[in-house]
Amino acid sequence: MRDIDLRIITILQVFALSAAMKTDEGLWGVRAVGEIAAKAKEELEKALNEAIQTCAANLDLESAAVSNQPLVTRLDHLGQWLARALKFASDYKCPNLGLVARLLDILRKSIELLEDAGFEGALPFLARKSVMLCREELQLCGGFLRSQTLPPCSKPTTLRNEMSMAALQAGSVDVATDMAAAPSAATAPVGSAAAANSCSVLSSLAAAAEKLSSGRDLATKGADSGSTAVPPGNSCNDIPLRVSKLLKELLTSEDSASWIGDQKLVEHCFMSGEFQEEKTFPKFWVLLEYLQSYRDKPNFHGIIFVRTRQAVFYVTDIIRRAAQLHFVEVLELIGHTNSTKRISLSPDEDRHGRGMSDSQQQQVLRLFKEPGRKVLVATSAAEEGLDVPSCEFVVRYNAAATGIQLLQSRGRARQRVSEFFVILQDGTLDTSLHDKSCLEESNMAAWNSLACGV
Repeated sequence: MRDIDLRIITILQVFALSAAMKTDEGLWGVRAVGEIAAKAKEELEKALNEAIQTCAANLDLESAAVSNQPLVTRLDHLGQWLARALKFASDYKCPNLGLVARLLDILRKSIELLEDAGFEGALPFLARKSVMLCREELQLCGGFLRSQTLPPCSKPTTLRNEMSMAALQAGSVDVATDMAAAPSAATAPVGSAAAANSCSVLSSLAAAAEKLSSGRDLATKGADSGSTAVPPGNSCNDIPLRVSKLLKELLTSEDSASWIGDQKLVEHCFMSGEFQEEKTFPKFWVLLEYLQSYRDKPNFHGIIFVRTRQAVFYVTDIIRRAAQLHFVEVLELIGHTNSTKRISLSPDEDRHGRGMSDSQQQQVLRLFKEPGRKVLVATSAAEEGLDVPSCEFVVRYNAAATGIQLLQSRGRARQRVSEFFVILQDGTLDTSLHDKSCLEESNMAAWNSLACGV
């Protein structure tokens, strides 16, 4: 790995551990009322303490016990705590705790992206997600940016605002604008103009109401998200820690500001045009050179498999920005939105936080099947279960996690002259995963041979 990527990984890991410790301090000062709430808080604190101790030991680079552990996995125990923290924050209405937990998750994903895409992919992702968290915090605080005593609760919304939002979501932008501009019942003028205006508003409300979820739908949604009703008499205060303060520390501290906030570094994240090897993330440069070998072919189809959604969007974006690959039509394919019964760590509407619907996936596949010079960048969603045509080449930008995954991705290169290869970077998680998946694939082949009597 490049020295600069290693340095930023270390900065983010140390910062994440520091933020976790401050979260632990905040939980210690929180008062829980009721036996169930007190027990839940105690278990949450205990799990966080254990995660902090394990992660601190993993980050001790002098320890021989962790010398061979992949760098990006050293905060995994903290990641296992996040889902529990999100559920507690949802059950006991602790928005600050929820935002901090999501920040820790974003830091983990940024560290993973540093391995897959370098600082060029990780820093824009971290910046975009951080801005979203700060905006949510501002909304929770009532919108007063400079207040020093902001209440940790959301500002009440009126029925008019709720209906306007429903109209917006239904695509009725003009209707929602009219609703916002319409006077309230207390100040409405008397006469035909008022009657016409009322009819317009009522029509808008009726159209918007059709888009609202029913009580049963909301109950089902709550059950799917994993939230549970807290018994009466049980409550818990929120932690005083703010994500905006944590992010300010990250951006202004002497150690990290010279790296994360460096102007030239930030500008480099958005470069486009003719890419040069010495200024390009090594893994992508290998991919770029390979794709250029298809420049003179009038028609080809290839798949690039990556591990995460974040990497999907990075690879597709940078392919589009590279002048050397102007001849490539690149498409992206990711899995469905998470529907398991757990609290989502990415409730926002950013493309990195949501999945594709069935219709969106099928639309992408229809475009990919058409003649042309097509490249599909996909997560494991394209490895099985989808009607993906055979390809001239399959590239694993990340190593397969299992032998089955390796076998499935290799199976997408079904043409007689198809090519399949994996891009690995020394000193990363991919090298150990590749060795593991190859061993598993070999073992499966041996068992199949025995079963068939070959």
